[in-house]
Amino acid sequence: MPFIAMIAALPGLAFLLGAGLMAAGFLAAIAGFFMAMMNTQQKFEQSSLVFVLGIVALVVGAWLMRLAP
Repeated sequence: MPFIAMIAALPGLAFLLGAGLMAAGFLAAIAGFFMAMMNTQQKFEQSSLVFVLGIVALVVGAWLMRLAP
């Protein structure tokens, strides 16, 4: 995979990208959780999607940080 080779060549970029994704994922997961709890104008499906995308961003960010040597 060319993406993995590029990340392996730039370890600092992989770490920063992973840390940024983890931070964004954490905020999205918290936002999705509170959107579902407050039951505001947003639909439940939208808040669930935000929560799940936050968890996915957390996992991908952790994977990128682990990939950096």
